[in-house]
Amino acid sequence: MPKFEREVEIDAPVEKVWGVITNPTYWPQWFPGIDSVAKVTSINEGGSVEWAAEGKAGTATVAKLVPMKRLEIVTQLGNDKDAHVFVLRPSGGLLGLSADECKVKLRWIH
Repeated sequence: MPKFEREVEIDAPVEKVWGVITNPTYWPQWFPGIDSVAKVTSINEGGSVEWAAEGKAGTATVAKLVPMKRLEIVTQLGNDKDAHVFVLRPSGGLLGLSADECKVKLRWIH
């Protein structure tokens, strides 16, 4: 089971980053392998999104959602299923006191 982890710091508050990762219309801009999205049911646990990449259609299902903290999405294209876990936490300023930035940890499990 291959696994990839990466942590990045984004110069924006957690609320703004959360708004982008939970809005599927933005996914083609930053979500690896997604060219377009359609048929969003909801971005709540169990909600789903249809997406396309290189002419192939797939689905994404929200497996877990903890507002402003954690989003787990399972993507499926044919028989290939991947889990994408996004964990957000505030950062920034001296000792993290101003919380004007957001650290995002991504874990991808194939």
